[in-house]
Amino acid sequence: MHSHVRSFDFLLSTISGDGVVYEEFFKLLRPDGIFCCVGLPPKISFKPNLLVVNRLTFCGSYLASHSDIKSMLQFCAKHKVLPQIETLKMTAENANKALEKIAKNSVRYRMVLVNS
Repeated sequence: MHSHVRSFDFLLSTISGDGVVYEEFFKLLRPDGIFCCVGLPPKISFKPNLLVVNRLTFCGSYLASHSDIKSMLQFCAKHKVLPQIETLKMTAENANKALEKIAKNSVRYRMVLVNS
């Protein structure tokens, strides 16, 4: 991540788990950048110094309107914004494997079980 320091204007976080070092993500934002949290982690903790010094905005939203979701999906399609996911074939064994990876916080970035 070091090569991307101060290279983003906006980061959208879908993280819903514990143990995230948010300061590492804040370092990726340019001054006046925005970190938007749409995941729902049980607790968020960080030191505010990087926010204040770099004039960063930390915001969040749990739900979006139908028109907002439609607009976001159109933007993603137009600009070829794709999710970073791990996939496994949908089996009981792989479902358990996926849950183990989630519990260990080793999934990068979303686990998807594919029914093929």
